[in-house]
Amino acid sequence: MENNQQIFHQLINANILRREGKYRKVIEHYKDALAGMKDNPFIRAMISICYLQIQSEDSNDPESILTNAIKWITEAIELSPNDVYLRVTLADIYWHGFNDYGGAANEYRKAIDIKPDYVQALSGASAIHELSEDVVTLDEAINWLESAVELAPHQPHLHFRLGNLYQKAGRDVDAKEAWIRSLLCWKPLGEGETNFLKMILSKENTE
Repeated sequence: MENNQQIFHQLINANILRREGKYRKVIEHYKDALAGMKDNPFIRAMISICYLQIQSEDSNDPESILTNAIKWITEAIELSPNDVYLRVTLADIYWHGFNDYGGAANEYRKAIDIKPDYVQALSGASAIHELSEDVVTLDEAINWLESAVELAPHQPHLHFRLGNLYQKAGRDVDAKEAWIRSLLCWKPLGEGETNFLKMILSKENTE
């Protein structure tokens, strides 16, 4: 019982330190907690995410830091290979840490195969098309994002991005419908997206 309380305390402290951005100290707490929860994949995932955060803020030795991120998330996946959250976390590391869009797309695809209704995987996989058309086709991106919109209809950025993909595919009517829907969600669309739609409207008015 005392050991469980100690682990709980370590996780609480780690959470507080994460809010403060003190990721190296967070890792220490997670490693201490791991001593009492050796088979917990999610502690390993959090250590991996902390290394990714450190890499984004510290460019002194990014390769070594990212190697640690991959090591910890790989161990997590070995413990729970069908957990889609872990697969998406690995995809995010490939994407944001290494700019490895192929590696990211592969992990997103694995996550979608395991759980086809996992919105974060569908959204992430479709976004890879915007970065590398050779890795994810336009049709794939549209299909995945259409599924994401059905599952999370109140997320304005999903409708907005779907509108962009429709426009790219020459489906102007569908694009405008998706953009209008993005403006009718509970959460308002961001400033950058709104300015883009203003530009589209202005362009139409001058034609």
